[in-house]
Amino acid sequence: MLYITAAIKVKPEAIEALTDIFEPLVTATRREQGCHRYEAHRPTDDPATIIMLEEWQSEESIQAHNQSEHFQQFITSIEPLLAEPLQIYITQKFF
Repeated sequence: MLYITAAIKVKPEAIEALTDIFEPLVTATRREQGCHRYEAHRPTDDPATIIMLEEWQSEESIQAHNQSEHFQQFITSIEPLLAEPLQIYITQKFF
C-alpha cells in the first residue's frame, strides 16, 4: 500500500473556485481501481490550502490515476491558481 499526502496552496482569489475544481476530481478518483482512499481536507485556519490524503494499492494505480483524464483536467485547472508549488509526499507504512 502507498500513501500520498499533498498540500495544495492557492491564491486567495481562487478560494471560491476550489469546490468546483476538486469535486469532479475526488468523485471520479474514488471510482478508480486501486484507490482505497481519496480525501480533500481544508485546515480550519487556512481556507486557501487543501490537503489531499490518498491511499493506493500500487505504484501502477498511482500512475494510472496521474494519466487519467479527470486528473489531467484538474492539473490544467489548478496550475494558474497556485500560490506555491505543490508539496507531494509518497510514503509507505513505517510501523
